[in-house]
Amino acid sequence: MKNLLLLLLLCFFMSAKAQRDSQFHIGLESGGFALEGKIDDRWDFRQPTDYQPAYRYYHGSEKAYGEGTLFYVGIKPQLALWNDRITLASGVRYIHVQERITSGSKTYPLFLYSTSREGIDLFRVNGIDESLGYLTIPMEVNLAVIGNRHVWHIYVKGGVQAGMKIHGKTEIDFVSDKLDKYNDEVLAGIGKAPASFFSDVYTSIGVRFILRNAMRLSLDFPAFHSILSKGNFSLLNSQTFPGMQVTISTPVNFFSTK
Repeated sequence: MKNLLLLLLLCFFMSAKAQRDSQFHIGLESGGFALEGKIDDRWDFRQPTDYQPAYRYYHGSEKAYGEGTLFYVGIKPQLALWNDRITLASGVRYIHVQERITSGSKTYPLFLYSTSREGIDLFRVNGIDESLGYLTIPMEVNLAVIGNRHVWHIYVKGGVQAGMKIHGKTEIDFVSDKLDKYNDEVLAGIGKAPASFFSDVYTSIGVRFILRNAMRLSLDFPAFHSILSKGNFSLLNSQTFPGMQVTISTPVNFFSTK
């Protein structure tokens, strides 16, 4: 909510020099959704051979749970065509991905199976965390299908984006802090670090409201989303993407002489 308020204040400040008849808009977007899907097959959680009765209900990876979120912000120049029925947009977008694997319990740890040059190890872990950041360039087109273009309209949107990873970190939360030194070794044994290139394709249904000074507030609800690139996440094979995007934009006349 704080991010949205900051976007609104910034855009109202920008609108002071806006021109109502301009077909160009500068937009600020913010959105996100939950990552859902099964745990990547590279991770193997085992029941130790000398398990305690309290751990008896663990069988392989069936008691390991994965969760995550994807959040993004971006700057989006837009061009309105055909009496505002069609809008073309591009820009720059920062995407932050946060994933975690846990046992779903604060009492019982997971038992991570790992192979190394020295042999086979079984580590007790509270969970595994991954934080990733991507910088992408989206290309979008949306078509207004119903409504009054001066007040509100409903539209359909399609887009594709591509970009590169700018930061990333995967950490194993060992039960014993003394095992933290094995973090990089275990990750190397798992292999296949998150890929540097990211691309996806998506569609959505949205509603746009025309505010004062011809500013536009848009709400997008995903209809379809598919990641085209491979190996972007280490922990989850994400399958569903519920969520919402908010965009607020102001018209700007770059060629105004006023």
